[in-house]
Amino acid sequence: MFPQAQQVRFPNPFPTPTATPPPVIYSVTPAVFYAGGVTTTTVYGQNLPTKFDYTIVDFAGHPVLGTGTTFPVANPDGSVTYGQYVAINAPRGSFLLRVQNIGGSAFYPVQIV
Repeated sequence: MFPQAQQVRFPNPFPTPTATPPPVIYSVTPAVFYAGGVTTTTVYGQNLPTKFDYTIVDFAGHPVLGTGTTFPVANPDGSVTYGQYVAINAPRGSFLLRVQNIGGSAFYPVQIV
């Protein structure tokens, strides 16, 4: 007689990735940035990334030239704080702060003055 076969289980080398929910922005403090300096900015919301995924964009979604960020830091309350740099020659007006992670993007209205 043949011995009874046993089922052998191997770990899946290609696990199914878990879905990452997109970020949600409740508020941005301050929502006004002054050209020619760095403003310490706090974003309140959910699923906020702690990478360089904070960008000021125009209403067509293009990044605004002359803007950039410092490395974001997560706070105990779930908010994220970073430095928003705006060059002296950056365009003035109404724009959007885009926050993105692997799950999607969120936008919040901001001003450059």
